[in-house]
Amino acid sequence: MDISSNILLKAQMAFKDSSDANVIESVRNQNAADNDDRALRDVAEDFEAIFIKQIFEGMRRSKLAEDPFNSSSVETYTSLMDDQMSKQIALSQGFGIAEALVAQLSSKQQMKK
Repeated sequence: MDISSNILLKAQMAFKDSSDANVIESVRNQNAADNDDRALRDVAEDFEAIFIKQIFEGMRRSKLAEDPFNSSSVETYTSLMDDQMSKQIALSQGFGIAEALVAQLSSKQQMKK
């Protein structure tokens, strides 16, 4: 093997190694961006659930009549029920708050600008 073909072979191998490293880095960056987007979505849904729970608590405070079964245990149960209902509403259809937050804060939207 002469010197020029040896140099050419080494250059091709170095290029292949660098392109493989670039591909691997690109995949890692994409996975990180996907994880960030999923984390953002989870936080946005949690925020929407908190917002909905605040609405429930406001409705419960505006009592129209006295409940004959009113006790601290009933209030605790009602609070836990409101918490679960607000999470379910936020995860199912929600009010659109989570979608708006994700659209506003997502990294993909920031890259497009």
